[in-house]
Order: sequence, then structure tokens, then C-alpha cells
Amino acid sequence: MQPLTPAQTVDIERAARQFLRAAKLGAQDQMSSALQDLRLACRAEARGLTKRQAKVLLAIEEYISKHGHAPAVRELQDITGYRSTGSVARILDLLEERGRIVRRRRCARSVEVVKPLTLGDMMEIEGK
Repeated sequence: MQPLTPAQTVDIERAARQFLRAAKLGAQDQMSSALQDLRLACRAEARGLTKRQAKVLLAIEEYISKHGHAPAVRELQDITGYRSTGSVARILDLLEERGRIVRRRRCARSVEVVKPLTLGDMMEIEGK
């Protein structure tokens, strides 16, 4: 496995701190949210993705399974909560460079997931 990038290390540490803070306060909602962020960051680390890339990849997978076609960039922006379509487009470019997705240029909703995150991947990561 590749060494952690500084961004991945920060994501994991931040999520862990949020979880511990919520646990001290006894805030179940915040604990659940922080635990989800921590799992996503760990899953991203294991797959060589940043937390943001994993978030977009999971959003694409879920959208395709629900609707039968890929989401538009603006729909991904709404789903993930990012402020601009440019940030989503940049993440899509990075996912394409890493070989996780394939897109046809100048074609709407053309994202295809090549290497999805599987249940086995999630169990392997949580078992560490």
C-alpha cells in the first residue's frame, strides 16, 4: 500500500478528533456523523483516494444504482454539498486519472465506474 498523503492523514485525524469530542459530549448525532466521516476517510486511504474523491465516487455509484444512469456534474454538486461544479469536475478528472472512472468527452451523464468500492473492500478496511 502507498504511504498516506498529508491530506489523507489530516482527514483521518480530523474525523477521529470530531468523534472523540462528540463522545465526550455524549452527542449521538455528532458521533454518528463523525464515525461515518472516519470510515470514509479510512476507506479512501486504503484505496489511494482522498476523502473527497471517495465521497464523489460513492455518490456516483449510489446514483447509478438508484437511477440507472450517471449523475450530471450539477447533481453531484448537490449530492456532495460542494459549492461549485468546478470542484466536482476537478475531482472527476482526478478519479479518471487514477483509473476509477471513465468518461466520454462532450457527452452528458457519461461517467462509468470502472473500479467501484465493494462491500468486501469495506469489510477489509473496517477489520484492520
